Amino acid sequence: MAAVGCATDYAESYRLAHPDWTPAPPVAGDSLERTLASLQTGPEGPFRVSVRELRLLRVDVEPWETLSVDSGVTGTEASMIGVIADRRCRGRRGIHFFGSERVSWYIFQTGGLVSYDHFEFGEACEPRNHYLPSRIELLATEQALVRYAASRYPGSAPTTEEMLSKGLALVAVNRLPDAKRMLRNADREIEVMVAKAPNAPQEERAALDEEETRLRAMRAKLSRAIADAQRQDAPD
Repeated sequence: MAAVGCATDYAESYRLAHPDWTPAPPVAGDSLERTLASLQTGPEGPFRVSVRELRLLRVDVEPWETLSVDSGVTGTEASMIGVIADRRCRGRRGIHFFGSERVSWYIFQTGGLVSYDHFEFGEACEPRNHYLPSRIELLATEQALVRYAASRYPGSAPTTEEMLSKGLALVAVNRLPDAKRMLRNADREIEVMVAKAPNAPQEERAALDEEETRLRAMRAKLSRAIADAQRQDAPD
């Protein structure tokens, strides 16, 4: 395991080396150094984001090779690197505590970030997902990373909203079978939520109805996107 003891150490060293750097969620093309610094920097507010576990893996060899942070950074040009980060957000307002935890993964090829499933945290530690699906040639690597993360962090399954959002991202890269799978999984979760609603306390029903309306709107958008993509792919 490659773990970061203090969540700010690497970010601070990167900041000193790049004084013009502004922390932001990772985007395609970022270096491993920049991504690690971003992971270890939380937003300003009455909360703290910490890296509970960080794993660097060389994923272009069998079996995968565990790397230290230093060896991963120096070897990104010649190797394909996978990163899994378990991050936690915790905060307090008065006597009330709040928090959330999410697992993110990243794939680097020829020194740059090419695909990721990243979570940032908002002011109340609400997770916000940023997903860039892999190209077809890296699909097997992405799927293996997802399975690896799920086996180590079984609580990291996507929410219904995240499934629908990921589905749209998958349509954008023409991974329609995966987009349809996200739609089916989201449909099952919506059905479960609807089935539970009649037994919920009265004060929760309005919120559940609002959530159902929002998710069904997202679901309709994804369904239309899949249908449009299928029509475009259909032979004349």
